[in-house]
Amino acid sequence: GAIRMGDEAAKVNAAIETLQIDTRAQGEVRRLSGGNQQKLVLGREIASAPRLLLVGQPTRGVDIGSIEIIHQHLLALRAAAAAMKISGEPINSEPAEWCSPNHASS
Repeated sequence: GAIRMGDEAAKVNAAIETLQIDTRAQGEVRRLSGGNQQKLVLGREIASAPRLLLVGQPTRGVDIGSIEIIHQHLLALRAAAAAMKISGEPINSEPAEWCSPNHASS
């Protein structure tokens, strides 16, 4: 189908706001920091409301603030019944717990 530019702009703006992406690069993704690039990719995937998400080292090389933001959004996806497989580092739990949307966070 046709791409609705208004809908796409709304998704981008939502990702920028919720993931706190620094947009001072003025539209050039290659000029974003590594952490902002990773948050941008995560935002793109969140916007598609995935039922399954495969994530490899989602916080490798990013600053502490970005780590917290990425963790919060991955936990929110899990709470929304998205199954996920994360390689790299667990978030205060065993990796197997991440796969179950019914697992209560501690």
